[in-house]
Amino acid sequence: MLTDLSIRNLAVVEQAELQFERGLTTLTGETGAGKSIIIQALLLVLGERASSDTVRSGETRGEITALFDLNDSAPALHWLQTQELDDGTECQLRRTISADGRSKSYINGRPTPAGRVRELGSLLMDIHGQHEYQQLLKSDAQRALLDSFGRLKPLVDKLSTHYQTWRELDQQYRDLAAQQLDQQAAIDLLTFQLQELQTLALQSDEWDELQQQQQRAKHGHTLLESCQQLIKLLDDDDTNIRSLMAAARQHISQLQEIDTECTAIAQMIEEADIQINEASRAIRHYADGLDNDPQQLAWVEERISDAIVLARKHHCEPQQLPEQEQLLIQQLDDIEHSDDRLADLFQQVQNLRQQYDKLATKLTAKRQRAANDLSNQVTEKLRQLGMNEARLVIQLNPRDETAPHPQGMEKISYLFSANPGMQPGLLGRIASGGELSRISLALQVCAQGQSAVPTLVFDEVDVGVGGAVAEIVGHLLSELGAQRQVFCIT
Repeated sequence: MLTDLSIRNLAVVEQAELQFERGLTTLTGETGAGKSIIIQALLLVLGERASSDTVRSGETRGEITALFDLNDSAPALHWLQTQELDDGTECQLRRTISADGRSKSYINGRPTPAGRVRELGSLLMDIHGQHEYQQLLKSDAQRALLDSFGRLKPLVDKLSTHYQTWRELDQQYRDLAAQQLDQQAAIDLLTFQLQELQTLALQSDEWDELQQQQQRAKHGHTLLESCQQLIKLLDDDDTNIRSLMAAARQHISQLQEIDTECTAIAQMIEEADIQINEASRAIRHYADGLDNDPQQLAWVEERISDAIVLARKHHCEPQQLPEQEQLLIQQLDDIEHSDDRLADLFQQVQNLRQQYDKLATKLTAKRQRAANDLSNQVTEKLRQLGMNEARLVIQLNPRDETAPHPQGMEKISYLFSANPGMQPGLLGRIASGGELSRISLALQVCAQGQSAVPTLVFDEVDVGVGGAVAEIVGHLLSELGAQRQVFCIT
């Protein structure tokens, strides 16, 4: 519900700070007292279009801030959480408007496009009054109100989920069917690319080995000289390490005979000698394996060059070429078996369409029953409101397109007739501002048990009525106020 409204430099208002409670709040005043500015402020903070004459004359900027308590608005809280704009159980909407007509909107202090603010606003508040303020005249709002009255939202959500799945698979089917038109060209290109990769036949982990071979071949002389020096140090010199280790073993043996505490040292020297012997054999084996053949180096460098060229063609790293080869094999296989895939997708699309049609037919039947019930209840309420000959007709018309729609296969129109001899016409074209207000009131009273919008605003709902009818209007507003926050501007 709306708890606070702050208005600065809007129209004739320099500054106003308003706090509100639950239930019914009536804002009264003579013509020109500024009641409509409250409506204007609410519309602006909820994302409606601003104009250059919105800002108070002589000021450079106007600002409206509205604070909402979300404890009674689970859909709005869920929307904020989904958009990552939530801030606990409160929500602040702010709108700044420059004298040149430019404006900015904020949700909980974060800049937000006006379209998204309007999405949130429709979950926080319904404003009923003059034609340009009417949510009721919007087709989405009319459908939502009917579905809310008929408790059809779970069925609509299920239908929408089926629609999304059907749409995704149908698009996959269309894309694959389009690809088949250029199938031979794709096969030729993939075959050529695959032959290049298979001719190179680079194996997994081979790239790293090639680079190591290149390094060894380039620095072969340096490596061999270093190996020879190591061999001399370990074995060949008169004072090589192995002879020194033999002397060390002899000395430690003598110490060990005298003092057994030297046993551990003797063991370490023995282990070191073993390691040195193994290192000597390993370095000789490594030196024997060094190949300084220029032809081998040329072969390695040519293979590296070929791998780099192919990697550039495929926009990948050389070590990824084996994976790229497998990818091309899979793509060729997919194309060669695309007929099977296409047939499978077609069957899935058909099955989903049948499921959608079944749900849509069920939804249409339930909507028709709800439309009849709501039309009758609203018409009866209109009689209580002094519109004795008025009639509301909720009409379901098949959509022009044959393809599925996320909200069902029919468009919903609210038709109105004020007199017996008048053919019902579109609500926005037939009803006056005062009639619209009372129709809105009647609809809200009839649907109050199911509507999720926590705050309602009625502008001039009692225009043109008095006496007993005005008392009924008051009772209906009070009845609504017992369930939700209601503002009546009169």
